[in-house]
Amino acid sequence: MNLPALSKSGYKKHEDKLLKVVTDVAEYSMCNAAMEVAETFNRDECGVSVDGTWQRRGHTSLNGCVALISIDTRKVLDLEVMSSYCPTCRKLQKMHKNAEYVALKADHIKQCNYECSSAKMESIGAHRIFSRSVKSRQLKYTIYYGDGDSKEFLSVKTFME
Repeated sequence: MNLPALSKSGYKKHEDKLLKVVTDVAEYSMCNAAMEVAETFNRDECGVSVDGTWQRRGHTSLNGCVALISIDTRKVLDLEVMSSYCPTCRKLQKMHKNAEYVALKADHIKQCNYECSSAKMESIGAHRIFSRSVKSRQLKYTIYYGDGDSKEFLSVKTFME
């Protein structure tokens, strides 16, 4: 077909647009799932299952997410995507402090939202989800099903009481 390859900046623009759309659709879907729980069961409390996953196995991953699923409808109610890596921050650490550095730092929006070990990622993600449950989903999570990680349970226990 003899078409030119997509430039790096062109690819990044499409990637950013796609991220916004996917994020909006996911949020809409999770809000609808929360409304379904509230309307179907006529209550603002529900039981949930919480689990996390990582980009890599073990405790060395820089990226992961924690999902919260309704035990009544089996639909995802909330998700916390976590990353302790930002490529621009890493690039800035290696750069000399010149005009390019200052411009890049001024325009930079940090991509990492987590700075502890990946071993704590699941419990901190669950804690974040539970802390925003009433505000973002108008639900209180009262029954908790986890995978046996006692640290995670202790982290969210205060929100369940």
